[in-house]
Amino acid sequence: MVTPIALPRCKLGYQQGVMLIELLISALLSVVVIGLIGSVFLSIHSAVSRQNQQLLLSQNIFSAVAQMKEQSARAGFHPLNEQPLTLSGAENLIALGTHSQSLGFLYYDQRATEPFFHVVYKFEALSQQRGTIKVCEKSQSEVLRFASAATSGFNGYCYSLFDEQQINIRHFRLEREVYTGPKARREVVSVSLDAQLTKNASVTESLTLTLSPRNSL
Repeated sequence: MVTPIALPRCKLGYQQGVMLIELLISALLSVVVIGLIGSVFLSIHSAVSRQNQQLLLSQNIFSAVAQMKEQSARAGFHPLNEQPLTLSGAENLIALGTHSQSLGFLYYDQRATEPFFHVVYKFEALSQQRGTIKVCEKSQSEVLRFASAATSGFNGYCYSLFDEQQINIRHFRLEREVYTGPKARREVVSVSLDAQLTKNASVTESLTLTLSPRNSL
């Protein structure tokens, strides 16, 4: 008969202690790995989210700028008049409003029953810290003054170029330069604006563009 050999209690306790330490180390490594993966995921998600927010802002700004450039290029157009059109009382094809925060012009739309198409872009403060840009478009049978073209009603209305809940216009400024040649007088209006996302002020967009009508006085 074979008598089983009993292991010393101290050796069993030592093996159990080693296994417990290995389990703790494995658990700790797992937590560290999971934490690193989570951190990388959050960083990627944050970067992608910011990139999407920047893209949203940039697309809105450049879409508005494209509209402004396209319309202003037609300022003064009239197929029958020798002289280009200006707003009533204005000396330039693109008239600037008070504080250089609005501009207006008109052109002749041959397809419309009331062919004088007036356009005004203006900065409007929503609060001390928030603002937007509105565009007023109005068709009439006669040429209007700047103030009349810049209000809603009577064959036209004003609307915001941007979603005011998403985009905040912090700065909108206009400057004019006039170049006089031997045969024509050419004008250029510089527009500078700064914008940010309303819910994330760290996402910003700034640009400067020039508006130059194809026609000249």
